[in-house]
Amino acid sequence: MAPGVKGHVPGAKSFPISLYAESLGTATLYDKDRIKQAAALFKVDTEAPTVFMCNAGVMASLAWLVTYELMGNKNARLYDGSMHEWSHSGKPVESM
Repeated sequence: MAPGVKGHVPGAKSFPISLYAESLGTATLYDKDRIKQAAALFKVDTEAPTVFMCNAGVMASLAWLVTYELMGNKNARLYDGSMHEWSHSGKPVESM
Protein backbone atom coordinates (compact mmCIF):
# COMPACT_ATOMS: atom_id res chain seq x y z
CA MET A 1 0.00 0.00 0.00
CA ALA A 2 1.34 3.43 -0.88
CA PRO A 3 2.35 5.81 1.92
CA GLY A 4 -0.52 8.07 2.98
CA VAL A 5 -3.22 5.72 1.66
CA LYS A 6 -5.69 4.70 4.34
CA GLY A 7 -7.11 1.21 4.44
CA HIS A 8 -7.98 -1.80 6.53
CA VAL A 9 -7.90 -5.58 6.39
CA PRO A 10 -11.11 -6.90 4.80
CA GLY A 11 -13.61 -7.87 7.51
CA ALA A 12 -11.74 -5.99 10.23
CA LYS A 13 -13.70 -3.95 12.78
CA SER A 14 -12.50 -0.97 14.75
CA PHE A 15 -12.83 -1.04 18.53
CA PRO A 16 -10.73 1.79 20.00
CA ILE A 17 -8.28 1.00 22.79
CA SER A 18 -9.82 3.80 24.86
CA LEU A 19 -12.87 1.56 25.37
CA TYR A 20 -10.79 -0.95 27.35
CA ALA A 21 -9.24 1.37 29.94
CA GLU A 22 -9.25 4.84 31.45
CA SER A 23 -6.02 6.37 30.25
CA LEU A 24 -5.92 9.59 32.27
CA GLY A 25 -3.57 9.35 35.24
CA THR A 26 -2.95 5.76 36.26
CA ALA A 27 -4.40 3.47 33.59
CA THR A 28 -7.37 1.56 34.96
CA LEU A 29 -9.09 -1.26 33.08
CA TYR A 30 -12.85 -1.02 32.72
CA ASP A 31 -14.91 -3.93 34.02
CA LYS A 32 -16.14 -6.70 31.75
CA ASP A 33 -19.74 -5.47 31.60
CA ARG A 34 -18.73 -1.98 30.50
CA ILE A 35 -16.46 -3.37 27.79
CA LYS A 36 -19.21 -5.73 26.56
CA GLN A 37 -21.70 -2.84 26.37
CA ALA A 38 -19.24 -0.72 24.37
CA ALA A 39 -18.43 -3.68 22.11
CA ALA A 40 -22.12 -4.21 21.38
CA LEU A 41 -22.35 -0.62 20.13
CA PHE A 42 -19.54 -1.38 17.67
CA LYS A 43 -21.10 -4.75 16.72
CA VAL A 44 -18.07 -6.58 18.14
CA ASP A 45 -18.59 -10.03 19.65
CA THR A 46 -16.23 -10.25 22.63
CA GLU A 47 -16.60 -14.06 22.71
CA ALA A 48 -15.82 -14.73 19.04
CA PRO A 49 -12.38 -15.83 17.84
CA THR A 50 -10.57 -12.52 17.33
CA VAL A 51 -7.22 -11.31 16.02
CA PHE A 52 -6.14 -7.95 17.43
CA MET A 53 -4.03 -5.63 15.35
CA CYS A 54 -2.99 -1.99 15.08
CA ASN A 55 -0.02 -0.51 13.22
CA ALA A 56 2.68 -2.73 14.73
CA GLY A 57 0.81 -4.60 17.48
CA VAL A 58 1.79 -2.45 20.47
CA MET A 59 -1.61 -0.88 21.20
CA ALA A 60 -3.43 -4.07 20.21
CA SER A 61 -1.57 -5.97 22.94
CA LEU A 62 -3.70 -4.24 25.62
CA ALA A 63 -6.90 -5.23 23.80
CA TRP A 64 -5.64 -8.80 23.54
CA LEU A 65 -4.68 -8.90 27.24
CA VAL A 66 -8.08 -7.62 28.38
CA THR A 67 -10.00 -9.93 26.04
CA TYR A 68 -7.92 -13.04 26.73
CA GLU A 69 -7.29 -12.66 30.47
CA LEU A 70 -10.05 -10.44 31.89
CA MET A 71 -12.88 -11.50 29.60
CA GLY A 72 -11.77 -15.12 29.22
CA ASN A 73 -11.80 -15.36 25.42
CA LYS A 74 -9.11 -18.01 24.89
CA ASN A 75 -9.62 -17.68 21.10
CA ALA A 76 -8.17 -14.16 21.12
CA ARG A 77 -4.88 -13.70 19.26
CA LEU A 78 -2.43 -10.83 18.74
CA TYR A 79 -1.02 -10.11 15.29
CA ASP A 80 2.30 -8.65 16.38
CA GLY A 81 3.29 -7.49 12.90
CA SER A 82 -0.17 -6.00 12.41
CA MET A 83 -1.16 -3.51 9.72
CA HIS A 84 2.43 -2.57 8.89
CA GLU A 85 3.29 -6.15 7.97
CA TRP A 86 -0.06 -6.88 6.33
CA SER A 87 0.07 -3.80 4.10
CA HIS A 88 3.51 -4.77 2.81
CA SER A 89 2.65 -8.43 2.25
CA GLY A 90 0.54 -8.00 -0.88
CA LYS A 91 -2.56 -9.29 0.95
CA PRO A 92 -5.83 -7.44 0.35
CA VAL A 93 -6.38 -4.00 1.88
CA GLU A 94 -9.67 -2.20 1.43
CA SER A 95 -9.24 1.53 0.76
CA MET A 96 -11.00 3.91 3.07
